[in-house]
Amino acid sequence: MTEIKDTLGSLGFSDAESRVYFEALKCGPSTVLELSKLTRLSRQSVYEALEKLTGISMISSFEEKGRRVFIAEHPSKLAWLLTRREQELHELREEVSLKIKELERVMGGNRPRVHVYTGREGVRAILHDIESGATKGEILEIADLNAMRKVLKPEDLAPLRDALQRHGIVSKGLCAGEFAPNAAQPERYHLPEYYKDFGTDIMIMGDKIAMVTFEGDMCSVLIESPTLAKTMRILFEIALGAVRERELKNEEINAELLQKKQS
Repeated sequence: MTEIKDTLGSLGFSDAESRVYFEALKCGPSTVLELSKLTRLSRQSVYEALEKLTGISMISSFEEKGRRVFIAEHPSKLAWLLTRREQELHELREEVSLKIKELERVMGGNRPRVHVYTGREGVRAILHDIESGATKGEILEIADLNAMRKVLKPEDLAPLRDALQRHGIVSKGLCAGEFAPNAAQPERYHLPEYYKDFGTDIMIMGDKIAMVTFEGDMCSVLIESPTLAKTMRILFEIALGAVRERELKNEEINAELLQKKQS
């Protein structure tokens, strides 16, 4: 009986409901008085349990000689009950998902929300944001690629790259170090050589800023703040413009040198 009660309990049955259903199933059609004696529960507790079990269609009743007689439904109906609970949970999950953004706005007002992760948990948190749709449009990144490769293996970064491609998220980057050979690159530019070895990766994703340090034990800080993210995005665009201008000037200089050499 204990194991059966545990199973019924996992379906939401109270102790009284489990006992009443079990005895009604075992003994067949029974009155409240008979079930009270069999379960050793008060008649009030039996009435309450029967009302609940009737409401979920696990107990039915009929009149016989002026008495109300209760009969347990076949145990196979428990599978139907589980399916119904799963559907209710699915509907609840969808409802909560729709309300998450509203709840996030309520939580903590307009103050930035900060999360700190150690090890590879920061990468997993960023991946979760992308997979859940919290990150859309583009990701802006300033990265020390050489420092990153010392800590993160290609298989650590593969799910992140796959998620970006799957969700159509554009990545723009200012990078120190060498790009991976034969890898399709998004819009990325090399930082000047004197900016190398800063040992950090900074990403701006929607309303969030992710900062990962690769020196010592890898640590990630995830900041959610529309204001700070907007400010960081402005700084990134200024830096990106400067790097583009520098590359354009270098191309012009190289073209002039080539032209002089040919003439």
